[in-house]
Amino acid sequence: MKQLIRFIIIAISSFFFLSCVNSEYNWDNLDKTGVLNIPPVMFGNIDTIYLEGLSEAIIPEGIPVPDAAITKSDTIKGLFDGDVIEDFFFDGAGNIEISAKADIDVATTGVTIDIYCFPVDYQGKYIEEVKIDKQTLTTGKEINFSITIASKDMKYMENAKDLGLIIVLQSKNAYIWIGEDDYIFIKNVIVKTGGYHIDL
Repeated sequence: MKQLIRFIIIAISSFFFLSCVNSEYNWDNLDKTGVLNIPPVMFGNIDTIYLEGLSEAIIPEGIPVPDAAITKSDTIKGLFDGDVIEDFFFDGAGNIEISAKADIDVATTGVTIDIYCFPVDYQGKYIEEVKIDKQTLTTGKEINFSITIASKDMKYMENAKDLGLIIVLQSKNAYIWIGEDDYIFIKNVIVKTGGYHIDL
């Protein structure tokens, strides 16, 4: 009886194997790309941004700067390296969120900090076609920091390399003093995305 069952299993397996071998595939038109769902990917800590040492910002068109505000600029180097662009920010990808926690210490109390973000290309120019909503933060620990790059803007991300920041500080007080120890520390950075690009 056992031998009969073994023969039946072998016969069925052979039938399915031959069916696969004899099937005709159009290899030229085979879809060679795919998108896999993956959990959030850790980027780690970005850096400490010391406000006193930052250069004055060159303000792109469309950013409102209130009277008596201080503007500074910084660049997070190499955030969008070639592998990151290929894996996450390719044309056709869904919305991608980069989220983090921020520790912010500024000498003047009651300071509100608006952060405008722009991808920067390999020539050091802002990619202004990519629209990222500003972040409004206050001083403190473990402040939520999150930016989203929309699916419609992925086509402009191909040449992205760095992330440029325009930091606008304003206060209800008439005077803002920035000391050499004032900083913004962005940590625990993760990418939240619904897809990952692979080449087969």
